[in-house]
Amino acid sequence: MSGETNSLLYGAQNLFYYGSYQAAINECSNIQPQLKGQDLFDLKFLLYRSYIGLKKYNLVLGETEKQDTPELKGIYLFAKASATKASDLEAKTKIVDELFELAKDGSNILNVNLQILSSIAGFSVDKLEPALKAVSLQPKHLECVAIKVQILLHLDRVDLAQKELTAAKSWADDVPLIQLIEAWIGLRLGGQKFQEADAIFDELSQQSFAKTVKLLNCRAVANMHLGQIQEAEEFLQEALNKDGDDPETLANLIVCSTLNNKPSDIRERYVSQLREVEPHHPYLESFDSKSLLFEECASKIKAN
Repeated sequence: MSGETNSLLYGAQNLFYYGSYQAAINECSNIQPQLKGQDLFDLKFLLYRSYIGLKKYNLVLGETEKQDTPELKGIYLFAKASATKASDLEAKTKIVDELFELAKDGSNILNVNLQILSSIAGFSVDKLEPALKAVSLQPKHLECVAIKVQILLHLDRVDLAQKELTAAKSWADDVPLIQLIEAWIGLRLGGQKFQEADAIFDELSQQSFAKTVKLLNCRAVANMHLGQIQEAEEFLQEALNKDGDDPETLANLIVCSTLNNKPSDIRERYVSQLREVEPHHPYLESFDSKSLLFEECASKIKAN
């Protein structure tokens, strides 16, 4: 979105940030007749991103394949990268590289929408340095700040993430995205911040349309840190009812079922389901590498 967001777009944007993609699409349809110029273009950009959030890749690819504007070319590449399975990392990375090239071509480097797309896509294939550079070009665009914070937290630079939040609070209103950033950082700081983060997620999810898979997972993680395992499992089961194939929900359920001393067959069922929907999920890669290390150590001990 543009740095100065049209007030009509504000509600649709927040729905998107909550992960309430269908509600964002509905809101975009309601306000479209009232917008024109760049605001209308920003709405279309948000609309396509919402369809991608719902994994309606073919719809977006079909409508943007032959478009010649840089932003719609970017949406096409972003949808194509999103639709490419993580198991085909080479093909996915090639598309992401093409998106990075588009985003830094001439005046496109000033286009915040392209920088957002290239950064998110780069993050997904572990191209963290160019992803960080892309959003750093727009230090006073709140979504760019949010993406930058997520990358910094991934790099365990909580200190730098906190600095980004402090800086953003000096020029941005206390809008939902600022609150989400604060809660994400709180989950990494620990202690009393776990409780504060859960309170933020709870407040944001009070409205029915905002009780999304994304926010339910956030609440579950906060509650696991607080030792409230049963409550965490309830949030995750609610998320699973909304989307039975959501990878983050399944990964969190694996952890939660272990902490809750559930029978091993329940945990294994979640592991199998996660392998089916996202075989290269970070949890699985970590789990498999540790399992292999354990087997190697066990075989050495047995040999001795």
